[in-house]
Amino acid sequence: MKIVLIVSIILLTTSSVVVLKSTIKKSVKFKVKSKARPIDEDFIQEIVNGITNGLVPRIVLAKLCEDYSLTKTKQAALSGDLIIKSVELDLPEDLLAKGFGSLWQVCENNGAALSPALNQFAQQIRTEKELREELSSSMSGAKLSAWVLAGLPLFGIVLAGFLGVNSLQWLSTSSLGNYNIAAALILETTGIVWVTKITSRIENLL
Repeated sequence: MKIVLIVSIILLTTSSVVVLKSTIKKSVKFKVKSKARPIDEDFIQEIVNGITNGLVPRIVLAKLCEDYSLTKTKQAALSGDLIIKSVELDLPEDLLAKGFGSLWQVCENNGAALSPALNQFAQQIRTEKELREELSSSMSGAKLSAWVLAGLPLFGIVLAGFLGVNSLQWLSTSSLGNYNIAAALILETTGIVWVTKITSRIENLL
């Protein structure tokens, strides 16, 4: 029985270390810092305002790219090169930027009105932002509930001690108590790993 208990403790410790490592990796990401700011709703709205005021779209884009430190896109806007390629160079892993570049290129190639298309794109950005914030808020509550539930057994032991019941002595001395400890550690470990994986998958979508 002691062997089972020791194995359970080792399993819990190992899972805790794995969870801690994954948390540290997510919170501390060593990325090459870039001065380029991601394209946002204000960026799109400024272009729409400039087009509405009768300005040349590429001139407006070049001015905004200077403010957002998008050097490649600024050069492409002034030289007449493809916007989609330059945006991917400035923001290589930004799906929103790729969508903007594709939209711009389609409108230029087909002669479609750019302003209405950008308005729809800005609306999409607002919707995605609201959904992301709602999902993030829901995830915070779910994660807090999971950790509270994980700590309930310890709270129960402490509460039993205040009521005069020495549950720790029974758990450590009796064979049935040892089985309960082993089962509790295994279930606790499984629950922590499971919740961590679920939340990690959802957070990767944010």
